[in-house]
Amino acid sequence: YVYRLRPFRPTPGKQLQLRIIEPTMTRDRSFLSLVGSILVSLSVIGPCLPSNIPNKPNLVILLADDLGWGDLKTFGNPVQEENAIDQMAADGLVLLDAYSADSLCTPSRAALLTGRYAARYGLYSSKSSILRTITSYMPTGLPHSEVTIAEALRESGYATGMVGKWNLGINQNSSDDGYYLPEQQGFDYVGYNFPMGGIWLCDDRFVHLEDGPDPVFCFAFDNSTVIQQPIKFENVTQNLLNDAKSFITANQHQPFFFYFSFMHVHTPLFANPEFAGASKRGHFGDNIAELGWAVGEVLDHLRLLGIAENTLVLFTSDNGPHKEICEEGGSTGPFKGGKSNFWEGGVRMPTVFWMPGTIAPGVSREIFSHLDILPTFVELAGSTLPSDTVYDGVSQVPMLFEGTHSTRSHILFYCAANLFTVRYDQYKFVFRTHRLVALSELLENCPEGKPIDEFYADSSCDGKIMTPPLIFDLDQDPGETFPLDGMEDTLAIVIELANEHNRTFAVGLPGFDMLDCDVVPCCDPPHCTCNYNGPPLFTDDTVCPKDG
Repeated sequence: YVYRLRPFRPTPGKQLQLRIIEPTMTRDRSFLSLVGSILVSLSVIGPCLPSNIPNKPNLVILLADDLGWGDLKTFGNPVQEENAIDQMAADGLVLLDAYSADSLCTPSRAALLTGRYAARYGLYSSKSSILRTITSYMPTGLPHSEVTIAEALRESGYATGMVGKWNLGINQNSSDDGYYLPEQQGFDYVGYNFPMGGIWLCDDRFVHLEDGPDPVFCFAFDNSTVIQQPIKFENVTQNLLNDAKSFITANQHQPFFFYFSFMHVHTPLFANPEFAGASKRGHFGDNIAELGWAVGEVLDHLRLLGIAENTLVLFTSDNGPHKEICEEGGSTGPFKGGKSNFWEGGVRMPTVFWMPGTIAPGVSREIFSHLDILPTFVELAGSTLPSDTVYDGVSQVPMLFEGTHSTRSHILFYCAANLFTVRYDQYKFVFRTHRLVALSELLENCPEGKPIDEFYADSSCDGKIMTPPLIFDLDQDPGETFPLDGMEDTLAIVIELANEHNRTFAVGLPGFDMLDCDVVPCCDPPHCTCNYNGPPLFTDDTVCPKDG
């Protein structure tokens, strides 16, 4: 559902109000209005690139999981030790105002790979406002009709590959059809990967779960085949790195796109013995140390092959840290909120672009969205996007390579199809809010900082409607503490921008409403365990919810 904001013109002497009309739904995702045409034209500047950019450069995304803006030394963490990500930042362009499109894994990652908000193609639930990510029970995923970065670049002659966390769907009709897996979404090579990622229920160290990990949610794949159920996290990062290096080596003489989607630093935390105790920040710091080491290994491998100068590398995170699990979550630095909500801490991401000899080292305050990655990469590949589809991202080639201002002046943040906030210039407009976790809740759940359970204070896409909206100056008040008065003229501009966008915001049918036991991956049926001995996962007495 999408709430459409009525066009508004301020009247002198009259209080400014935000008007919301009834939600509408449509199956049509490809119609274009004038604004849609403008978005497409901005997304595709064309094949004429600045002269300093190599022809068809290699393109690499290094995506951390739940890493907060304040978790790295470069971004101000006073305790975390320096690692290769900090050196990458020193040699690259640091974006201080870069944002994910959502504050939870599935919609954030979907938007990153498609340049379109996830609600456009149904990655949400109409039955539960807190059901925002794909689970192994869901016979749904990223629709094949969506064009991913991998598919767009493959059309331009790129080799495409990925390893790591997916979380965009697994099976449609059976436990092994792999309908939504990466190989069906444009990736020629898919190495060691995790269709669900890692979650609290995958704790193989028995720190939080007396009975150990739950194989229903915890499994590792090689391409589209289950090879481990549940996951054993020992050597996970090394295995991902080995496959990444193999792909890069095999494709060093042709343009390639590689998506390295790390498991760090999502729960359950893990690190190999050589990183245990490496950080005075504790086990969470050890995880970041291992993450940093792996990033450094990728960059060193590019240098070793002599292709670093022809490779653009992006490091970022999918969403903010899980603050409710205390010492096992991360830091948002000066920002309020975290994972699952749309305060700055949930969506502002530590972000670095690196391309030796082409991207000048520095720090930028220009606004950037993960939605911009696809159109930026497509332009660098000398290609164009489909003209019959509305894209929410814009190409940022001029900003990255010529030092110009950002191509965008604002970012809209939706939870499912509800507009929550808008970043406009240095201002943040909050139309709906999420409740923040209370100190009493943290103290109860985290004795001595160690979490007993996993929870979110508020992950609902309903939120609390703010009338009038809260307005913050993020330059003066990055913690979103002191709402501004007035600002009627600027608010009117923001409302009109939201209205313009909503005219092209066709929302897909909800894909998270059905659950089905038959699509849960299972190796060695009926036991559904590899590397472990255990009772059958599903028995005649198993109760499976068929819909949500």
